[in-house]
Amino acid sequence: MNTKTTNEHEEFQSRGVTLVSAAHAVHDTYTGYLPALPLLIEKFSLTNTTAGLLTVFMRIPSLIQPIIGHIADRKNLRLLIILAPTITGAAMSLLSIAPGYGFLAFLLILAGISSAALHAIGPVLGSNLSGKKLGKGMSFWMVGGELGRALGPIIIVTALGYITLDELPWLMLGGILASCFLYAKLRSTTTLHQENPIQINWFEALKKMRGVMIR
Repeated sequence: MNTKTTNEHEEFQSRGVTLVSAAHAVHDTYTGYLPALPLLIEKFSLTNTTAGLLTVFMRIPSLIQPIIGHIADRKNLRLLIILAPTITGAAMSLLSIAPGYGFLAFLLILAGISSAALHAIGPVLGSNLSGKKLGKGMSFWMVGGELGRALGPIIIVTALGYITLDELPWLMLGGILASCFLYAKLRSTTTLHQENPIQINWFEALKKMRGVMIR
């Protein structure tokens, strides 16, 4: 897959967009595990406060997305998208065998960093592959994420009907396989921003959107 020619920049590369969206789906399937793991509360004797903090640990790294995006404008961070399913899949699958609350928090922060990287870079890569059909490309990206979040709880609850908490780490194999496939298919893509001949006055755009943004 070559994204370097002008013609390809203008065309909608369905295979590439679908692959990036699939990476989003697999990744968000794993992040969907957490709400469906009430057994963690019992295993670690968590209070309502400590249980509630688990979500915070996974979400707080999203604050570094602007930094990751800034780096992605200057360096090709394609590898972060390729590795995201493996990193997040491993972190979320290992929650069930964490030796203590501290390690539980560490795994969730790791998953959060991986998630921040994917969600900062993925839309850029998707837009690069969408050519002039940016809306179509972003709709693929959004569908992938929503599909993953919907499937995550279903998969983990179903899995717990057949295996124990100690066997959940086997589920990371899905993320590892997804990363291997992405590596094979996305080797020639780039997260570097493509030049856009249309110049946008951001101040004027924000003024027009202020009504929506204030609400």
